[in-house]
Amino acid sequence: MPAEMGTGSARLSDVGLVMKERSALVDVSKELLALLDKSLSSPSRVKSSHDEIEIQRLYLKVSEHLANIGGFCDRGTRNAIFAVQELLAIATLEPLANLFVKGLLPVIVGIQVDFTKKPFKVVGINVKGLGAELKALVKK
Repeated sequence: MPAEMGTGSARLSDVGLVMKERSALVDVSKELLALLDKSLSSPSRVKSSHDEIEIQRLYLKVSEHLANIGGFCDRGTRNAIFAVQELLAIATLEPLANLFVKGLLPVIVGIQVDFTKKPFKVVGINVKGLGAELKALVKK
């Protein structure tokens, strides 16, 4: 839970926690990207079920770190993060969406947190555009 925004040290503590989560998000996203590259380049008949399970586990970790960041942010940011989490949930059910998630990872990693706002605000996520792209991919 975020510290009270009134004190400078509490605010610095919150910034530190968000930066730690963001760093963990980057690390998990790198691992996920490597696994997605491997999975997407393999013919479907030789894909490892272990890799597919690991991909799903990493989707959950990405979602976890986004949620932890969102806990310090405004409602609009939390709604945008929730929409990204929904897209990740769809990807756990539809392997075709792995390609979409591979393209989504740079957007997720590239989010910027505006620490000047109270509560914090994430900028750089266009959820409507991402949702339209995913729907088009699933229809194919």
